Amino acid sequence: MDICIDHYARSGRWAVKRQICGVDFIPLLGTRDLIAEGRHMSNCIAQYIDRVLFARCHLYSLQRNGARIADMEVRLTTGRGEQATHKAPGRITQLCGPSNRKVPIQY
Repeated sequence: MDICIDHYARSGRWAVKRQICGVDFIPLLGTRDLIAEGRHMSNCIAQYIDRVLFARCHLYSLQRNGARIADMEVRLTTGRGEQATHKAPGRITQLCGPSNRKVPIQY
């Protein structure tokens, strides 16, 4: 069974694939996405499903030419624990390469 975020959340700006400087930012929207990503990247990203479902964070697979290079977590709270808003939309809290290694600078 695939548990996904609801339609409202899927329609948000964050849930759309984007490309910046040749890197695709692909939102991970459900358990199937997270399990597949964890297998490809040899990490525990699937354990973050509750954070995604309860809108505590957004998770992305960063890919270049179809090759996975990193996973990124954007936490949806400010540093003071307040919910993020359009003025403070969240912050990158993790950026990890395969097996949680550092992402090479060339990416």
